[in-house]
Amino acid sequence: MLTSPQSETRRHALVAALRESGAIHAPAIAEAFLSIPRELFIDHIYERDGRGWKRREKRDPLDEWLDLIYRDDALTTAVNRHNIPLSSSSQPSLMAHMLEALEVQPGQRVLEIGTGTGYNAALLAQIVGESGHVASLDIDASLVERARSHLAAAGFSCVQAMHADGRQGHAGQAPYDRIIATASSSCLPCAWYEQLAPGGRLVMPLEGSLQVGGFLVIEKEDEVVGRGMFRSTPLHFMALHTEGEEIRPYPEMPPDFPQKPVTTLVQVKANDPFLADVGNHAFKWYVQWAWPVEGELRITTMQSPDGKEALRLYDVNVHSIVHLVKNPDGSWNGHQRGDFPLWAQIYHLYHSYQDLGRPAPDAFRIHLESQRASLFVSHGDTSVYVRDLFGM
Repeated sequence: MLTSPQSETRRHALVAALRESGAIHAPAIAEAFLSIPRELFIDHIYERDGRGWKRREKRDPLDEWLDLIYRDDALTTAVNRHNIPLSSSSQPSLMAHMLEALEVQPGQRVLEIGTGTGYNAALLAQIVGESGHVASLDIDASLVERARSHLAAAGFSCVQAMHADGRQGHAGQAPYDRIIATASSSCLPCAWYEQLAPGGRLVMPLEGSLQVGGFLVIEKEDEVVGRGMFRSTPLHFMALHTEGEEIRPYPEMPPDFPQKPVTTLVQVKANDPFLADVGNHAFKWYVQWAWPVEGELRITTMQSPDGKEALRLYDVNVHSIVHLVKNPDGSWNGHQRGDFPLWAQIYHLYHSYQDLGRPAPDAFRIHLESQRASLFVSHGDTSVYVRDLFGM
């Protein structure tokens, strides 16, 4: 494995910073980050340039390139024609948090969903050692090919990088002691849980329609029963997608919405706490799961044509929208268009959120059995059911 003193110095600095921040505790994880040069897996990145992206190549001066590689940042490595990032090398501190939660051990069999550059797969392979096995799946065949090349250059040809739909897992080599997803999903794919061995552990970012991510850790107690908990560390990853799917920007309001008839006039007092909480991380986490399953809620802040602060809530699946504008006295008024009672629904859920004690993501739990992954929120001595999270 070719490396340089400059790289080794930066790896030691990165690990020291990750230890100090609490991202790394296990010596095996620290050793993996110390021994594997991240630059072997990243030959270019994309940096924001106004509303677009600028490609930056590895041929930059070595010190400058290594400074970039060893920042505690996610590095975008692929974008599409809509300027949407498709792949990245994840932020090292988040990778470390996920590896710590995975509790992977030497000799274990690990399935990774989302190969990307191959760097995380190399970290896993270093930890499980020669007696273990790492299989890694990615929907993008070109990324898999590049990852194989990176892994070979770093001395990890043992990693089995495969072009496949990650949602289906890889049944041919199941069961796995550990499964880790480095792409977010709005459900827990049934295949992952089925392919997890009894006593196994699964770590993934779970993210709903409001793009608020949770750090989910699942333990499978036996062939059927399992439990899931959320860590307090927030996670946000690029979403899983299917082959050939064209990833577009966050869906905007359909053009026909403004033409729909007004069904409800909405007025909100200046001191209504809903206005302060509508953008709150914990409320958005709760409401994206408590929202009707057939819906897909969006919440955006904006300016009205006359420069006033405005709030838009809409659901592209149930074809309803609420548009509110802030008045000089601090109150808000507006209207709802569409037949679905969107305003009544979100206001009802806001009161439920308050009644539950304004729960943070780590107050939620999952109970898994047979064909059901029940999401609950704990409140005092009781648990309140929210929804089933199993999906394809």
